Amino acid sequence: MSWTLDGEPSTLSPTLLLIEIAAGDADALNGDDSLEIIHNTNAGDLAEVEETLRNTPRLRWTRSL
Repeated sequence: MSWTLDGEPSTLSPTLLLIEIAAGDADALNGDDSLEIIHNTNAGDLAEVEETLRNTPRLRWTRSL
């Protein structure tokens, strides 16, 4: 599933949460333009993770699989 965070693309997969940020904000990540969070969330819990992300006010959903 994909969505945007303040206009930048982000993706959640069964093993990775990828949050991309604008190049001008890269200093917040020590020069990187993305944050990769590797996880091993139980497949049965991914729907709850998706719901939590969906309820995050700064996320704008443009759902694609």
